[in-house]
Amino acid sequence: MQITNHSRFHQLRVLFPSGSKNAMTSFSGQPFDVVERPIGIPAGFNNARDPNCQYHPMEDFCGTADENGGLCIAAKGIYEYECIDDSFRTLALTLGRMTDMKRLPNGEYSKYHAEKSFLFTTLSWELSILPVEKGWQEAYPQVLDFVNPLFVMYRRSPDEALLREYEKPSVPSVAGKNFARVEGEGVYLTGMNRAEEEEMLLLRVVNLSDTTETCRISGGMAQGSKFWKVNFMEQKEELLAEGNSCTVTLKPRQIYTVGITTNM
Repeated sequence: MQITNHSRFHQLRVLFPSGSKNAMTSFSGQPFDVVERPIGIPAGFNNARDPNCQYHPMEDFCGTADENGGLCIAAKGIYEYECIDDSFRTLALTLGRMTDMKRLPNGEYSKYHAEKSFLFTTLSWELSILPVEKGWQEAYPQVLDFVNPLFVMYRRSPDEALLREYEKPSVPSVAGKNFARVEGEGVYLTGMNRAEEEEMLLLRVVNLSDTTETCRISGGMAQGSKFWKVNFMEQKEELLAEGNSCTVTLKPRQIYTVGITTNM
């Protein structure tokens, strides 16, 4: 989606009627979490003090659903949404506010004289529309694939591109293996990269469910690989398993990093 803005003092949103007329809450992705919020203005809330209370942050997607299904919208470069309290439960994603005014805590407005804040330029966004039958869980793997797709990056050019007499080894390299597979109810792979200090592949998983879950990590690992519990400093804390797979138990909302080393 692309627009060229020529106007001042306006808000631009894109609307997606979800059709989930019985939905009472909306949800959106946050760092290592999915947060659910009630639709509409909370009872007893003084809307005059904060007329934007129905706007909520989103990191990668937002959505809503009822017993008949719903809608998720994954977006790149959009970080605010509202689920409008109407019969369509419309998802309104904020594309931009083209203004040089800011609202003060006392309710008044002040100019901050920033001409660039009007965004007189061509703007573009990427979105993915994901209908769901029950809730966000069934769409979340597609959200991750769309917003943060995994890719392979060579640290150097392949040897066969540089050496005429090069022969491929009989045992495939680690780079030739499949990506890791993470299996577990409510458990998702959120990142994969090489450790900074040693030859170790790091996998970061998170349990977004409200219950303790067990996940199995497998894929293209060689026999004899070692699976380590790793902290956020990329330091090994505990040997979890040896072989080509391991099992990890995660508490609700727990983030867990697994390091994989091999003798190849």
